[in-house]
Amino acid sequence: MSMERRTGKGILASVLIVLFVLVTFDMPSAFANPVSTTFFDEGRSGGSPATSSICDEVYFSNESVFADIENTSAKVLAHYTFRNTGDSDVLLPIFLPFHQRSWDIEISQGEVRIGYIWQDIEDYIEDIEGLLDDEGMAWLLFSTDWISFNISVPAGSSSVVTAKYMSKVSVHSPGLGQYHRIFSYLVGSARLWNHSLDHAFFEFRMPVSLFNEGWDDSSSMVWERKEMDGYCIFTQEFYDWVPDSDYIWLSWDIDNSYEPPSKPFFYSHLFWAIALVVQAFIVSVILLVHFLRMKKRAARLNRMK
Repeated sequence: MSMERRTGKGILASVLIVLFVLVTFDMPSAFANPVSTTFFDEGRSGGSPATSSICDEVYFSNESVFADIENTSAKVLAHYTFRNTGDSDVLLPIFLPFHQRSWDIEISQGEVRIGYIWQDIEDYIEDIEGLLDDEGMAWLLFSTDWISFNISVPAGSSSVVTAKYMSKVSVHSPGLGQYHRIFSYLVGSARLWNHSLDHAFFEFRMPVSLFNEGWDDSSSMVWERKEMDGYCIFTQEFYDWVPDSDYIWLSWDIDNSYEPPSKPFFYSHLFWAIALVVQAFIVSVILLVHFLRMKKRAARLNRMK
């Protein structure tokens, strides 16, 4: 074999190796681990309160959440009851989670408005022992925005805190050309109390006109549904309850007229798909050129014999 031929094969092998490495490492990890759902206009609501100071005498006893859902937003009204079984008043720090920041937030205790600040609960996590042993709980703590405020809970009595705010309604796509709206509420934060709730009630309602396209029950949530005064009303109620999931949610179909906004997730994957096609084309051209050159060289050698 001539030195020229060996050099040509060496160059070809090097090019193929480089292109293989590029194809292998250029692919985003999502290709190897495809996601089942793409979110558009992602937004989640608030959630159950937590505390950075567990007290044996005070616990989170009752939760009532009402959400009026419109097309792209929801108005939320929540009542939280804290019970003091001890014989002295307790000043308690409360953290209220918002996975993505809501707006028009009002917090009150009785008729008195309460001021609040946005704060990271991890700054106080050393006061909550053992909670980081649960990876899911750690994720909730560190991936969520929190507002904090203090309340006074009288001895042998209860205090009720009311929260009002506006929140976004998400749009997600379980498949190509399919779109659902989803409204979710974080309940896993109630586990931070290490105590069951005596009672929890959730009511999500929306105009019947929003619900014409059907109900996506993939959430496996056990909702009771009724219609009243032009609204679909969904309720859930629990007693002596410790949430066994992080969120409760309601999902419903969107008609075919929905046009999703530009999504970086989609376009990044489109870019890599095009890049892979281009790289495969380059490999094919190199192989074709090399084959033609070898064929031409073989024909020339045959003529020289």
